[in-house]
Amino acid sequence: FYWEISDYGWSPDGNWICYTQVQYNRNSQVFLYSLAHAKKYAVTDDFFDNLNPAFDADGRYLYYLSSRNFDLKMDFYEDNHVVAAPYQVMAVQLRDGEAPPFVEAEAPAKKDEKPAPFRVDLEGLAKRTYPLPVPSGNYFYLKAGKGKVAWCAVDAFSEDEYEEIFAPRGATKWDLHVFDMASKKESVLGEKVRD
Repeated sequence: FYWEISDYGWSPDGNWICYTQVQYNRNSQVFLYSLAHAKKYAVTDDFFDNLNPAFDADGRYLYYLSSRNFDLKMDFYEDNHVVAAPYQVMAVQLRDGEAPPFVEAEAPAKKDEKPAPFRVDLEGLAKRTYPLPVPSGNYFYLKAGKGKVAWCAVDAFSEDEYEEIFAPRGATKWDLHVFDMASKKESVLGEKVRD
């Protein structure tokens, strides 16, 4: 159980791999592996369970899902606690010295004519982690593109979803969410998807 790495992705320049690895407390931790240095670096600790790390195509952020919402409900019959919507979507700012992504800038940002080369500033990486301004939910299969991040969701987590954490099994039941980093708005596709 502890050795498996089922969750990984490449950086836009092909020199880094992001992945999760299950720790002894059964929570998955996000790591970056540098091919240039042949070394791994922790992005998160193992306090929360984390899934689906993905670099965006612009090379500015690393996204992942993190089960850090502890808004509990009471199960009346079992007299137990239920976390109905555990996952939040997180964004890690890879380059130091930039304005946080969800803070209103005092002056409009200048558009760069030429994109900055891909770089990961490891110092303070965990401190540059921000939740996306979207509600928590039952989220799976996060993917990132150019300036956008997408994930699937279901209304309620069941035994079926537990078996489908890394690969959907073909049922058309997922809501597809897309978040645009420029407009800071989330959209949900009107019809269900299966993959």
